[in-house]
Amino acid sequence: MCKPNVFTRRKQWTTAEALFEDSIRLNVEFDNPLNVAETQRDLGCLYASRGQKMKAEEALMKAREGFEKLGAQTDVDAVNALIAELG
Repeated sequence: MCKPNVFTRRKQWTTAEALFEDSIRLNVEFDNPLNVAETQRDLGCLYASRGQKMKAEEALMKAREGFEKLGAQTDVDAVNALIAELG
């Protein structure tokens, strides 16, 4: 299930996307793989809510890969469900 942040609730898509991208970059830089995966998932949800299926799937697959590397099976299963919802 996707949880919208304040910018997606306000439909400030460009701001939300930029913040997610910044978060990914910083978490990669500071070697925080859990937050990278979580942010990729949230970015995928943003794209899905905008009807951008290909971008959503790409972000969600990156999230799944990150969660798999961490052994976070519950998160892997949740992301798989999100990918399945894309159709």
